[in-house]
Amino acid sequence: MAALPLKGLATSLVSDPKLMWEIPSMWSLEEASTVPMAYLTAYYSLMVRGRMRKGETVLIHAGSGGVGVAAIAVALSMDCKVFATVSSKEKREFLQKRFPTLMNDNFADSRDERDFEKVVRQGTQGRGVDIVLNSLALDKLQASIRCLAHYGRFIEIGKFDLFNNSDLGMEIFLKSITFHGILIDSLLQHESDEKEQVWRLLKEGTLSGVVQPLPYTIFSHEKIEEAFRFMASGKHMGKILIQIRDADGNISEIKPENQSLDQGGIINEKQDLNNNFGKVDGVTEFQEQAQEGATFEIESISANSSTVANILQNNIPRQIHAIRRTFFQPSKSYVVIGGL
Repeated sequence: MAALPLKGLATSLVSDPKLMWEIPSMWSLEEASTVPMAYLTAYYSLMVRGRMRKGETVLIHAGSGGVGVAAIAVALSMDCKVFATVSSKEKREFLQKRFPTLMNDNFADSRDERDFEKVVRQGTQGRGVDIVLNSLALDKLQASIRCLAHYGRFIEIGKFDLFNNSDLGMEIFLKSITFHGILIDSLLQHESDEKEQVWRLLKEGTLSGVVQPLPYTIFSHEKIEEAFRFMASGKHMGKILIQIRDADGNISEIKPENQSLDQGGIINEKQDLNNNFGKVDGVTEFQEQAQEGATFEIESISANSSTVANILQNNIPRQIHAIRRTFFQPSKSYVVIGGL
């Protein structure tokens, strides 16, 4: 299994050996694919930048997401007290099943800053937490900062406030806190001691059993848009996977459904063929070639000149494919944009 800074949405990848880890024999490839980015982010955020120590208190937002589940596992392995926010009862129950030591008092509503502030205040006797792993924005980010104890560390893995240059307020630093912006792409692209440290932590975590595959929802390659919509809905727990290869390791070609080019679902083939071949002196080149006995490919079947001439003369509507060939090639990489 491996991690990449860019161009990860592909059928073939080349990765840095320093970002590769051996897959345990009992894991499937699907399970292994859920691990690298989530646990890499968790270890880098909590252990490398947050310098988490044994027995500290940690607030982890979006606890049922991939990074959230990984971060809870890492924090509990250090005997830390964990507070996690979730957006539904189902997500809380999922985490309690995966981490039986978490009680109801360890959870708060991620959509209500007053709720998680109250839970942290009561759970720490007003002291606050040592570390916040934050992915919330705007007012919820400010509330999360207020949850920090003196000398606390705020770990920001969200991007909204960073890219929008949101105000932070200098008063918060009177508590001697530190604020860390986490950009995993930057870590992966540059050589550093931190990169080596993360590689070692993830390797040791895999061997010790701290690192475990995350829950996932899998979509076939024909349902990529549905996968993105499902992710945008915020209903998933863990990771979302796109299956490109079949069980035997073969890459499947994506074949689009029959599509038409006009509103009625039928394209007038006479008009289409005229457009393709152009007009010469009021007579299409296509008609001239048809009269000479030429053969043409229409809808992947061979049509002789008399058939084509009949189509043109009688204006017979025929349905053809708007996309007549596979548009995902196994030898190329693609980025899916739009359509959401």
